[in-house]
Amino acid sequence: MTHKICVVEIMLIGSRPRSKDHRPTMTSFTKLPVELKTMVFSYLDRPTDCHSCWDLTMASLVCREWRELAGHPDLWQEYRVTGGKRKLVGLLKSSRFLKVKYVEVGTREKIDKTEVEEIFEALGEHTNTLEQVLVSDVRGELDMRDVQPGVLARVVGRLDAFLVEAAIFTEEQLDVLFSHLSGPSSRLGRL
Repeated sequence: MTHKICVVEIMLIGSRPRSKDHRPTMTSFTKLPVELKTMVFSYLDRPTDCHSCWDLTMASLVCREWRELAGHPDLWQEYRVTGGKRKLVGLLKSSRFLKVKYVEVGTREKIDKTEVEEIFEALGEHTNTLEQVLVSDVRGELDMRDVQPGVLARVVGRLDAFLVEAAIFTEEQLDVLFSHLSGPSSRLGRL
């Protein structure tokens, strides 16, 4: 990892005009364009869950600028967002997770109908990047009946995989969902 960052630094130093004594001039990291800074940060290990975000977390503690760079959505898109309603909705609304691909609803919490509705409203904001939603480890059956059929169809229809254990749907939800899934815009591979 350090080796890759050194290569980037050498490229940057080598591309700068030389001073009178022909030594390369150093450019302060703060003076680099945001795109280059983000590229340097992309060499840090990308987080996939709460146990693998150490590099970006530590980098974000250095200063305000590094916190913003470490929070770039491209760096967090592989992170598997998990939890109950409060945690999921909070994370999905943060700018860091604008491009998140994987969401797991549950983690052994009881989630009621209104919470499920709020979760799917938040998921609806991520239909361009979201690839997989897993609903598991929920205590009891997951009551999906309060989720608007159109919202459910829009979210599920844009996924590659929607995996649900023990859920209750209305007949209208299923009709709208399967109608949407039979259309050309659906990319769902596993239901």
